This record gives sequence, structure tokens and C-alpha cells, in this order.
Amino acid sequence: MNNASTWKLPTPIRHKLSELRGLISRVIATQGLVVLLTWLLGSFFVFGLIDYLPTRFGSEESPRIVRVIMLMIIAAGAAWILHHFFWNRWLVSWSDSALALAIERRYPEFQSTLVTAVQAASPTAKFQAKDLDAIEHPNRPGMIELAAKQAVEKISSIDVRSLVRLSTLQLELGILAGVVCLTGLGAMLHPDLASHWAKRLYGLSDAPWPRRTSLSVQGLEMDVPPFTNSPARERYLVRIEENRLLAPKGSSVRLKATAKDLLSEPYDQCAFHYKDRAGNRGRASMLSYSNANPRDFILDGPPL
Repeated sequence: MNNASTWKLPTPIRHKLSELRGLISRVIATQGLVVLLTWLLGSFFVFGLIDYLPTRFGSEESPRIVRVIMLMIIAAGAAWILHHFFWNRWLVSWSDSALALAIERRYPEFQSTLVTAVQAASPTAKFQAKDLDAIEHPNRPGMIELAAKQAVEKISSIDVRSLVRLSTLQLELGILAGVVCLTGLGAMLHPDLASHWAKRLYGLSDAPWPRRTSLSVQGLEMDVPPFTNSPARERYLVRIEENRLLAPKGSSVRLKATAKDLLSEPYDQCAFHYKDRAGNRGRASMLSYSNANPRDFILDGPPL
């Protein structure tokens, strides 16, 4: 035989439990949002450094497949955070009995009066036939009234914030603040690099990173003709015009290029790739013998 409880929970107790339940929900949502933002900003910053720093030391840009893998890692991390910090925790049902028990563990002076009142008012509270005598005991309603009265007197002074551990959330907020400061500072100091990396990562653009070294081809240096009766061997520079440069066939020439604002020493060699009219391709090394800025590089040999 079952008998459902008809006891009604006093309003102060019900409001305090609702306040605690709302605080727990807000803490869970805030923690999930903080962790998600930290992951998105931090991964954007770290992957940007991984993609950019090698190019500062002469390496080529990462291929597109590497950036696709980076996007997959970011998406997988975000999905795990949403599942762990939102979905799993939102599924937890914070019943009045569980909240009352948490309050009594933190404040033992209740002496089980709060749990007694909450459980007596629970619509799922059922008593077996062997407990029927206790239910119908004339003193039972008075005992519940007394427990509820004592619980109401004590619960008004309870601060629900003392029942929720906020140290983890505070640590996560500190980490988020540090990540925001780093990414914000980088974006303010180098907005062009931040925008460029966003295009390379989210737009999968293959545009190369901007270099600090500016390379330019000056033209061809040619010997002064012998009929000028010049006593010393001199050269003059024929500059490129409209992407074309003409030189007499069979003449002795050398290619001159400059590099400005070099990253670091030593940069005494520059690669020169070429393709002739027959379709033959090749590569030659241009050497430098100066430390000036801009620095001259000379190709004196094949294929010229």
C-alpha cells in the first residue's frame, strides 16, 4: 500500500532552493563559455605562430592540408567542450532533495530539519504499508511543522554563493583574460598579420606570408665595349623596362639583384630560378659580397 505526501514546502525554502539551482546553472554556462572562448582564441593564436614562424627563418608556407588539419582539431576541441561542459552538465537534474543535502553538508546546524521538510514535500515521497502507523501517528504532522519552522529560520541567512566552488571558474577566467590580452595585443600591433592568418586558416587562402626581406632584380651588368678605349674593365647596368631586358647575343653579362631589410645573418645567397624559350628549367645561386642594406647579389655564370 502506498500513500503520497501532501506536505507543501514553505515558500522561503522553495525560493532558496531555486536561487541555488539558478546559481549552479549560471556557473555551468559561464564555465563552458569561458573554456570555449579560451580554446578558440588560444588555438587561433598558437596555430598562427606555428604557421608563421617557420617563414621567418626562410621556410616555405605550410600546405593547405596542414591548415585543414588545424581546422579539424579546432572543431573537434570545440565539439568536446560543448559536449562536456554543456550537454553532459545540463542533463544533470538538481532535485530539491539533492540541493537540501548540499546545504546541510555545508551548514550542519540544520540538523536534518531542511532535508526532512524537503523530503516530506516531495511528490515522489512514498511510504510502504509497514510505515503507515508512523504516517498516521497524530504527532507526525507536528514534527514536520517543527522541522520546517526551524529550517525556515536558518535558511534566510544562507548565502548560496558559499555552496558553489568558484575557484576553478576564477582560474579559467584568468586564463581567458591572458589569452585575450595576448591575441588583442598581437591584433593591435600587427593587424595585417592577424587578418592574413584568418584568411589562410578559415578561408584556406594560399597567399604567402609577407616577408621583411624585399627582393628586386636591378638588371644586367654588361662590359663596356672595347672600342671606347677605356683603360679599365668597366661595366654598365641595363635596367629592366616593362618586364623586358635585351642584351646582345654572345655578350658577357651578369644579373644584379638587391635584398633590403634582411631578417638575420647570414643571408649571403639567393636562389635564381629560370626557364628558357626551349622550356628548359634550372636554378642558380646568386652570391653577395657586401653587407650593405640594400645588399647586392650577383649571378656571374650559367645560364647567362
